[in-house]
Amino acid sequence: MRKRILAVAFAAITSASGAQAAGFYLKEQSVVGQGRAFAGSVAGTDGASSAYFNPAGAVGERNQIEFGVHIISPMAKVTDTGSNLAADTVNHTTNTQTPYSAKPVPNFHMTHQLSDDSAVALSVGAPFGFGNKYDSNFSGRLSNIEADLSVIELSGSYAKKVSNKTTISGGIVFQDLTVSQLQGASSNVAVNAKLKGESTDFGYVVGIKHELNDSTTIGASYRSQVTHVAKGTFGVVGGTQVNVEAPFQLPDIFALGVAHSVSDKTRAYADVTWYGWSAYKSSTIAVTADNTPLQAGTATAIGLPKTIQNNYSDTISFAIGAEHDYNDGYTLRAGLHLDPTPTNDQDRTLATPDGDRTWLSVGGSKVVNENLSLDAALTYILVEDGIVNQTAINTRAKAEGNVGILSLGLRYKF
Repeated sequence: MRKRILAVAFAAITSASGAQAAGFYLKEQSVVGQGRAFAGSVAGTDGASSAYFNPAGAVGERNQIEFGVHIISPMAKVTDTGSNLAADTVNHTTNTQTPYSAKPVPNFHMTHQLSDDSAVALSVGAPFGFGNKYDSNFSGRLSNIEADLSVIELSGSYAKKVSNKTTISGGIVFQDLTVSQLQGASSNVAVNAKLKGESTDFGYVVGIKHELNDSTTIGASYRSQVTHVAKGTFGVVGGTQVNVEAPFQLPDIFALGVAHSVSDKTRAYADVTWYGWSAYKSSTIAVTADNTPLQAGTATAIGLPKTIQNNYSDTISFAIGAEHDYNDGYTLRAGLHLDPTPTNDQDRTLATPDGDRTWLSVGGSKVVNENLSLDAALTYILVEDGIVNQTAINTRAKAEGNVGILSLGLRYKF
C-alpha cells in the first residue's frame, strides 16, 4: 500500500468551501435529489440512488441502474486582509486569489430485486473532497499553496421488507482516501513542504423506510463514522521526508426524511440531517517506528509529534422541496437547503475557508420510455464569507463567493 496522509494534510482539511456542502462533505449522490436540494432523499422513494441515502428504499422497485455527474463550479475569491510575514526574504503578492476550478463528482447506483420483499443495492461515489491552488508567492502561503482531497466510496447493502409497510436495511461501506498538499515551509517561496498519501477503511450504513399511509412515507438512515489510520510522509521539497501517522475521522451522519403525495401529480418533501463533525476536532501527528536516524532527527527539527486543532462542531441541516408531474413524461422539482458550516473563525485555514450555505435548486426529468428516464438539475449555493485568522503564522484573509452546480444523469430499469 502506498504511503498515506502527510502531517500538514490534516490541517489542510480543516475547511472546504471547494466542496459544495458544508465542511468537505459532497452530498451530490443523486441528480433527482439534487433538483430538490436533497429534501426527502432519505425517505427512499427516488429509486436506485436510495442505495446511498437509505438502502431500505431499494425494495419494491424494478431492477435499476443510475448514472450521474455533478459539475461543481466554485465562483470564489480569497483576499488578504493583513497577513504579516516578518521573515520575508522575497516579494510576496497580496493579489486577490481565485483558487478553485470546476470539478466533476460522478456517481453510480444499482438495485436488484431478490424477491417481492428483498433486494440488494450497490453504490459508488465520492462523498468527501475538495481542491484548490494559490499562487506560490501568495502572502498566505504558510497556510496553504495547493491541496487536494478525494474519498472514493463503494457500498453494498441488503434490504428486507418485514411488514406490509416497513422495510429495514444494512450495508458495508469501503472508502479509499487520497490527499496531497503543497504548503510554504517558510516565508521564502523557494522553501516548500510536499505531502501526499492514501488510506483505506470500512464503515457501515443502516436504514428504515415506513409507509404511514398511501400518501406519506418516512425514512431514516445512519452512516457510521469512518476512522482512517492515515500514514504517509512529510518534509521540505528536496529534503529528507519523515514517516508519520495519525487518526483521521470522517463524520457519522444521521438523516430523517419524509415524502408526501399532495395529489396524484404533486409531492412534497422534507429532510433533517445531523453530521458528527466533532469527531474531526483534532489530529495528533506522530512519527512512525520505521524512520531512520536521519529521519528521526528531521522529525525533531520540524516539531513532531504535534497536534493539529481542527475544532469542527456537529451541525444540523434542513431541506424542503417539491415536485410536480406534467404531461408527456415531464417532472419538474425544486428545493431549499440550509447547511451550516462546522468550522469557526479561529481555526479556519486557507485550504478552502468554509461558510454557512443556502442551497437553491431546480431540476427536471423526462421519461423517454418505460425503461429509460433522463434527469437534470441546477443548484446555486450562497456561501457566507469565510474569515481566516491564523495568528500563529500571521495569516489573515477573507473568502467570498458562491457555488454553481450542473447535474446530469439517467436511470434505466430492467
